[in-house]
Amino acid sequence: MKKKSKINKKKPSEVTPHSAIYKLVRKLVVLVIGGSVVVLGIAFIFSPVPAIIVIPIGLTILATEFIWARHLLKQLKEKLHDLKDIMTPGK
Repeated sequence: MKKKSKINKKKPSEVTPHSAIYKLVRKLVVLVIGGSVVVLGIAFIFSPVPAIIVIPIGLTILATEFIWARHLLKQLKEKLHDLKDIMTPGK
């Protein structure tokens, strides 16, 4: 006979004050780090560092928490695929 675990399992819909604070802090940390990387990428446009690599990295960090960043990253990928198709000879 199996014993039922007496671990207090929370329902996914339950939000405790600690989990709400954790989610808010996580979102804020992702915003600061991802936003900083995107701003650095924009600054790199005027330097020899390849900004086209840095900006998508920042958007990827932001996309872990923000839907608008996922949408923007998806648009960027589509534009890069279109650019690749234009630049590839023989098609």
